[in-house]
Amino acid sequence: PRTVLGCGVAEDAVFLGKEVDDPAFTTGYGFRVRKGSLYEEDANSAQHTDTKMTILLPWVTLGSNINWCDVLVAGGVGPGLGQFSEVGSGAVHFNFTPRGDKATASLLGDVTDGVFLDRSRLFLGGNTSLVGPCEADFGAVTGAGGRHAGRLAAGLNAAPPVDGGAAREFDLEIYGAVKRVVASQVRYIAQLSALAAWYAGGRAPLARGDAERTALYARGAEIVALNIAERIGQLGGLAARMERSVRRLEERAPRDARLPQQRALLRHWPAMQARLLAHGESHQPPPDVLTAALQAAQALHGPAYTRIVRALPPPAREAGRRWLAGIAARVASDDLLALLPDIVRTS
Repeated sequence: PRTVLGCGVAEDAVFLGKEVDDPAFTTGYGFRVRKGSLYEEDANSAQHTDTKMTILLPWVTLGSNINWCDVLVAGGVGPGLGQFSEVGSGAVHFNFTPRGDKATASLLGDVTDGVFLDRSRLFLGGNTSLVGPCEADFGAVTGAGGRHAGRLAAGLNAAPPVDGGAAREFDLEIYGAVKRVVASQVRYIAQLSALAAWYAGGRAPLARGDAERTALYARGAEIVALNIAERIGQLGGLAARMERSVRRLEERAPRDARLPQQRALLRHWPAMQARLLAHGESHQPPPDVLTAALQAAQALHGPAYTRIVRALPPPAREAGRRWLAGIAARVASDDLLALLPDIVRTS
């Protein structure tokens, strides 16, 4: 409802609409919103911005001339200036590696806290480059023009210097340590699983009796499921590339410290994949205190989703966080991540 699209293209994407008048648009001129993109309430992008398999929680704002694929962005407490998460103009998320894999999705904020619309916003300065996979805490800030990878902590993150020696050591067919990448993607899938549970147990009941909103939320849930399938598929692509990497490493350096990790991913991927594909089979229903609070807030504030969520009392919020965190923890379980050993380097 009230979505305003500029001149551009949207395909296999969902916009959950506008609840405030400023900004006056959802997307600017020259936008391209591609398969798997989900713009929740009042999320928006300016001119010449491209997204794919990207999820923006309420109010998240993308500037102009941005390429922002395979990212989930949360954070922010309202639609006013200085309240919402923001990605500055010219920002790029690099989501394709030189070796050809895309196990590179970046999680900026999270779902288990982010859906309650009460966490510190993120701010990524203009011309920021993120090298996926990246994970950012709520409250993370980057200055303009920096290049970042790994983790962004709350507060100002300075851009690290470029490693000039990396080019001399690089081999396109040999992977390095893969556990960090795999763990980040499993955590991403876990957060998407929590979002799927939120759509089923949190959003869907709010749409009862409203056929249009029911259909819209159902389509949003399908986009979340599409993103989960994409991330599992891309992680499987990374696992398949381990066979070549292991063979090359065994030829060159049979005692290389990276080999146990890569062999483990190759060996355990079928079991890991089965666990991840079963992510939605045992979702617990939301706690009664959360369900009752959502219904009470809706009775008071009407259908405006962000007003409903912001009106939740603290006990309902905390119960909801525990519910979603439990779902995410079961997906990204310690025993699953422990299938890949840590790197052990000997002197």
